[in-house]
Amino acid sequence: MTNVTPPPDFGSQTNYVIGSSNGDPLQDLKITIAITEDLVSNLGLSFQLNGYSPYQLHGSPAGGYLSSWQQYVLMMQTGTYAALTPNVVIAKVEPWPTTGPNLLNQNYGLNDATLTVNESGFLVIPKDSKFEISLGTDDSQNIRYVTFAYTDSHGVQHKTTPSTVDVLALAQQKKKGLAPLCAFQLDVVGPVNSLQTYLQSGKGTITYSASKPLTAYTDGNHFQSATGVTLDTQEGTAETANSSYGQLPEGSDTSITQTFAAADIGVFAPGAFIAAAGWASGPVTSVYGINQAGQLAVCSVEGSGHWKWLTPASPVGPQGFALRGGFGLRGSGIAASPLFGLDNLFFAYVVGQNAQLYSLQVSNAPDGAIYPAAISPAGAVPQGSYLAASQQFGVTEQGPGGQSVGGQTDVFLIDWNTALVMYSETVTAFAGIGNFTGPHAISAQNLFPGNAPIAVSQQFGAAEQTDVFVVDNTGTLQLFWANGPGEWGGPIPVSPYGFLAAGQPAGVAASQQFGSGDGKQTDVFVVDKNGTLNVFWVEGPPLEFEWKGPLAISGKNFAPPGAFIAASQQFGSTDQTDVFVVDNSGTLTVCWVNGAGKWKGPKTLTGKNFAPPGAPVAASRQFGLDQTDVFVIDNKGNPNVCWVDSAGNWNGPKVLVAEV
Repeated sequence: MTNVTPPPDFGSQTNYVIGSSNGDPLQDLKITIAITEDLVSNLGLSFQLNGYSPYQLHGSPAGGYLSSWQQYVLMMQTGTYAALTPNVVIAKVEPWPTTGPNLLNQNYGLNDATLTVNESGFLVIPKDSKFEISLGTDDSQNIRYVTFAYTDSHGVQHKTTPSTVDVLALAQQKKKGLAPLCAFQLDVVGPVNSLQTYLQSGKGTITYSASKPLTAYTDGNHFQSATGVTLDTQEGTAETANSSYGQLPEGSDTSITQTFAAADIGVFAPGAFIAAAGWASGPVTSVYGINQAGQLAVCSVEGSGHWKWLTPASPVGPQGFALRGGFGLRGSGIAASPLFGLDNLFFAYVVGQNAQLYSLQVSNAPDGAIYPAAISPAGAVPQGSYLAASQQFGVTEQGPGGQSVGGQTDVFLIDWNTALVMYSETVTAFAGIGNFTGPHAISAQNLFPGNAPIAVSQQFGAAEQTDVFVVDNTGTLQLFWANGPGEWGGPIPVSPYGFLAAGQPAGVAASQQFGSGDGKQTDVFVVDKNGTLNVFWVEGPPLEFEWKGPLAISGKNFAPPGAFIAASQQFGSTDQTDVFVVDNSGTLTVCWVNGAGKWKGPKTLTGKNFAPPGAPVAASRQFGLDQTDVFVIDNKGNPNVCWVDSAGNWNGPKVLVAEV
């Protein structure tokens, strides 16, 4: 038996398109979802019947239907970012025009249809549960009647009130607001509001039935080519999940059954963002990321000890908020830094799925708790934003003994208007810890690609200057700067115009070049549009704006244009600067320079196909040792470390916790 070719990115919000073999409107369509293994999700899910109205039926005028995309949904959600009543089954009718807002958005509770959560706060839909969506038509073959039902694992059926929804009566609109349904897809995704859900486990079947035979198509284009019926839209849903779907055979039938399941996607998304930092007095080194369940994951080591996962006492209590499923988008941007001005107080910074920027205080022990605090209002920051955190240099005050005390911590990102902005928190000698303020605009709007990476560094030799580097929409590396608490200046171009790929986010790293220029040289690294790793540099006051370069460190086609980069001192070697990139073969590499000498490398630290080419990389000292660690999420979704002691040989890669 030959199967229908699956669509690209098969899974989540992309399933087969199903319709009739000749494009005629569907009649007596019924969708039955049967749960055959407990379906467990971090923040809930939805079963979405996403239906497509015809632009023109055979022999009828074109463009005669106001409703072009019809959504009929059964959804359920936990209390995390709840837009719905938690832990109950809710039905939704939501038709959309080709452009503009929805025509309707009507929710119905299914009588007494409640679900449970497990000890981790994950929603559980029990085995032997069943969900049904049935559509009925009027005399003109328009979808007018909708019936939703949920049968629990005890065989009790729950329905809406009224049990059948009359879309025409609900809309109180003319008949042109109704439309036939010629094709559709059924998606198992997040519950609502573009949420991304994680299915921890579970499987089931989806049965499609109608009074006339149904046919599975790769996508809407294949349906249109086969039937000659043009769809008014091929809009897809914004919610996502790690759901997988079984392939369907060619041919037509009045009943088609498809399997679905929670796809095993590992601990992290391959090539996910990762941050590393620590404190010497612990000595503790920590690595931070957002795992596949959308939870903040923290892995720590004391000195030369064994790495272990940090787990708070309560996974769903106030201290465990950041470990609730669905807290952030899996693999999203993350930054980590001390709270400058205080000893041993450390924070990670993450944007939640509610588009809110959070600071997450991590106690100074590997088994410490996590304390979240909102920095911005909900909706203020793009989900998954790339984040950078730094001290703002030169922001101190004089303490009681005449010493410099206090400090300012800044968090940088690109906002909804694609402008560079900053949130900041100041610690003073007498007032203590303040609250984060912002956003403070640093650049004009519409200057950068959305989610553009950012690098922040002291300008070495200028004790009070903070430099921020971002690649703009033209592919030009730009510099912004502030002296102490003063106003931000810039932008000024560091690279030639269009040096990098235009309109694309591009990785940037900045570091002191150790042992060069009396400690006054600042280096900035990018991979240009030809795939070459380059360095630009400046030698500090009085030449703080006389940037030099580019100097090619690698050959062409070394790494993807705009690849992510990490730069670090090689600890225990006072004059060596290391730069790390995952090259085009998926190999983690290092280039290096001693003092003001010539750049060397690249040297391979892993085998080929180890990680996605250009993947994010983090580097840090392993505190308490003269050891340099470099971290990356590999192609299997595992966090890995390679390391070197002083000027010795590189070791690894080893999977954190499992192998080191």
